[in-house]
Amino acid sequence: MPQTTVWRALKSLNLHSYCMATVQQLKPYDLNVRRQFCFDELEHITRNSNYSINLIFSDETHFHLNSGINRYNCRIWSVENPRWFEKHPLHSSRVTVWEAISYDKVYGPYFFEGTVTGKSYLDLLQTQILPEIVSKHSSDEFIFIQNMTLLHFSKLVREWLGTILMIAE
Repeated sequence: MPQTTVWRALKSLNLHSYCMATVQQLKPYDLNVRRQFCFDELEHITRNSNYSINLIFSDETHFHLNSGINRYNCRIWSVENPRWFEKHPLHSSRVTVWEAISYDKVYGPYFFEGTVTGKSYLDLLQTQILPEIVSKHSSDEFIFIQNMTLLHFSKLVREWLGTILMIAE
């Protein structure tokens, strides 16, 4: 059967192609935390016009090595959008990539294989991340922003950062 015949049949049935979206699972309290962060940042910017120049945002992402659905090749043909999404298991084989960004520079990427622990994150901070930030950042003062993952707030990491940076908790 020619491909054009299939396309005509799909069109005549009012069927459309929908792609599954992979989304981050958010918890109910996440919205309030994000909103409060925005209000706090606006207040800082209002008080100090150079505030945003000193910000360094850091984050990491996980590349899962399992054989999940390839959403780019998976299509559902339907009259209405099925709002289909795939949930991933909490822990699977993965590689973690960490980066930071300031107003004029990207720091990283740095790679972790396996589970990232407070100790392995601290080692990365001490040997690679902070030396690069200090050597390249144009200001003596910077604000290093991390997300709320447990490894960022492990006792080892907090104690070390507390000795070299002013930390707002």
